Amino acid sequence: MKLAVRPVRRQATPVLERLVRERRRNARRESALQREVEALRDQLATVQRQIAASEQARLAAESAAHALRAEAATAAALRDRNERLQTANRELAAGVSRIWDLTRTLADARAEAARFARERDELLDERAALEDLIATSPTRGAACGNAGNCGGVTEAGARVLCLGAEPGLTRLCEGFARRLGFALDGRLVTPAAATAGDTPALLDAIAAADVVLCPSHAIDDDALAHLRDRCRHAGKPCVLYRGSGPAGMAVALSRLSLGGLAASALN
Repeated sequence: MKLAVRPVRRQATPVLERLVRERRRNARRESALQREVEALRDQLATVQRQIAASEQARLAAESAAHALRAEAATAAALRDRNERLQTANRELAAGVSRIWDLTRTLADARAEAARFARERDELLDERAALEDLIATSPTRGAACGNAGNCGGVTEAGARVLCLGAEPGLTRLCEGFARRLGFALDGRLVTPAAATAGDTPALLDAIAAADVVLCPSHAIDDDALAHLRDRCRHAGKPCVLYRGSGPAGMAVALSRLSLGGLAASALN
């Protein structure tokens, strides 16, 4: 029995050694595997972090793209609104321009209506003056025996110097003038008298007159300024009237009789 046991002990020793060596190798392998696992875990964590960062970047990019789309939509809406405002401004400017045109047209129409009204009033005044002039014409005065008081004619009072009128006007208007209380001075009744300058006859006539009467068409601006200066120095009113015929002079005399010798409206 003892002889059979001894070989078993000798055979068991190499097996144990082999097991120990194998265990050591396994431990080394396990340690290496553990290190590999740890490295893989680290790599996995790195990849996961990279994935998370990529996801955050993707979300940020999507948010930025959404914001850009919203800004683009807002810009398009603002552009459309700006175009509508520009169109409205152009329409408003056209409307304002049209209003101004209509305002000017209305003002021109009113001015023309006022001018027509003045011309109508002047024509009515001329007609009334002509009717009065006809009523006191020289032929009627002769028929009344030149009594000087026919048809309401009174004694002549204020002396009216007629400058620049057509010859014969004082003869046509003298009866009418007397009825209004004027005496016509026809010494210088010629178209050239109003622009003749400072002649002794003109200065004497202005000094002797109470008022100077001159048709506006017979005198230019310079001669008018000179004539008014002479009348101002002599203290005599200088009155212009429109028209070259007896009607214009008759209207001027009528207004003189209504407004007095100052006749500020006719100067």
